[in-house]
Amino acid sequence: MSTHQDIDTPDGPPDLDAALDRIATGVGATDLLVLHHTHGRSHLLVGGTGAGRQWAGTVAVEERDEPRLVAATEGQVVRVRQPFPTRVVGPYYAADAAMVWAHGAVVVLGGPDRWMEDLEEHHLTAAADSAAVVLAGAE
Repeated sequence: MSTHQDIDTPDGPPDLDAALDRIATGVGATDLLVLHHTHGRSHLLVGGTGAGRQWAGTVAVEERDEPRLVAATEGQVVRVRQPFPTRVVGPYYAADAAMVWAHGAVVVLGGPDRWMEDLEEHHLTAAADSAAVVLAGAE
């Protein structure tokens, strides 16, 4: 007989969700979004935590509309820091967010004002690398 723990939830397998939650909370982010390149200059939100989990599979963005995404695909760690939520990528808004290129995906880590104030870049890139690897292993 199968238990609830053995059943994949609509959001994803419980182990996958827990791993992504640990990655996000490990750096203090409330949201983690992983966007994979699909075709041409399009990227699809494939998973994450918070908004990333809620919107997985339903949000696609085009590079022509997303200069921050393009900068991240070129290897820049893009930080968005505002005292109020502002649009980061697609429909996602946050006061503080970072966009990092990792293993062929753009990983967005976001949260409330000042959550990443004391984080060094290598913490953001390590979290992004871990999230991209976890989701790649789930495919």
